[in-house]
Amino acid sequence: MEAFGKPAVLRVARSVLKTGAVCDHCLGRQLAQVSTGMTNSERGRILRKALKAKKSRKKCAVCSDIFRRLEKYADNAAKRLLKIEFGTFVVGTRLSGDMIAREESL
Repeated sequence: MEAFGKPAVLRVARSVLKTGAVCDHCLGRQLAQVSTGMTNSERGRILRKALKAKKSRKKCAVCSDIFRRLEKYADNAAKRLLKIEFGTFVVGTRLSGDMIAREESL
């Protein structure tokens, strides 16, 4: 947790938050190298708390709040998988070019 208090880390987090509405997941993802063993959302919450920054009520400018709806998507996938017999499976993602560009702009 000590790494979250470093001036360089807080400077980057502050800079990300100045770009507009950013959810905890996307904030934490930008500083993923700071710590391991936690989710991006957890990391983002810690950084936001360290900066005393409030959460925006607006839609995340990076992910358009897809991570807030992730559980809904996972439940939908689990229901669909009940109809299929399988031993293992692989999950992948394909991000839109727009989302990649928004994240890289941070």
